[in-house]
Amino acid sequence: LIRQTEAELIAQGAALGAIYAQEVRDAGVAIEKLGAAVPADSATDPDSPYRPIEPRLDLASDYVLPARPPAITATATDPAVAAIGARLSGILAETQKTTLAGFRLLDPKGVVIAGREEIGLSLGAVEEVRQALAGRYASALRQRISDEPPPSLYSVSRGTRVRVFVAMPVAVDGKVAGVVYLSRTPNNIVKHLYGERGKVGLAAIAILGGTLLIGLVFLRTVSRPIYALMERTKRIAAGDRDAI
Repeated sequence: LIRQTEAELIAQGAALGAIYAQEVRDAGVAIEKLGAAVPADSATDPDSPYRPIEPRLDLASDYVLPARPPAITATATDPAVAAIGARLSGILAETQKTTLAGFRLLDPKGVVIAGREEIGLSLGAVEEVRQALAGRYASALRQRISDEPPPSLYSVSRGTRVRVFVAMPVAVDGKVAGVVYLSRTPNNIVKHLYGERGKVGLAAIAILGGTLLIGLVFLRTVSRPIYALMERTKRIAAGDRDAI
């Protein structure tokens, strides 16, 4: 469920990142106003147009970080980039209504230019954001602290104690033009199983049926010869020479 959530965030971030990158190109933002150079990926063919990102988080092996640090004050962002953020804020808000994910669009310095909150503040000191500003994809598991009561099983809120964070660098002309920073709580395992109760029920029936079938086969192939041998032994003990 952790990697499923990360994969969903990667897909959403890639789409929003492509829109933002095109906006930066159309606005003619000077290359010197962009961020760090995007490092070459040694695992990817440089001639290939594809740059797949695979989910990598694992609750069993990855350390769960503390809750995300709050945004801090920052210097003013470039007016052209800020204008792009203002135009994309509506898209982020509408997307969030469907996906329920948290979105922050950051400029090349890590300043929030679009999102529901923290506009004009910096998230550049957050570890996963810092890596993305250097041109590398980063994801993290962080503690989820909520002052609201646990949601019911039927709630759209997933009610888990961790939250998945994904920071995706947006590249324009080989430079980091910004970062799409997304977060979402993974699905609750109990709710997930409840949602798949039909499949779980069919699996249970299949397992039960298979167990009964194995029992019948065992009865026919193993138990019957044993009972026949016992009966033959009794006949021999009674003096029946035909049983020998």
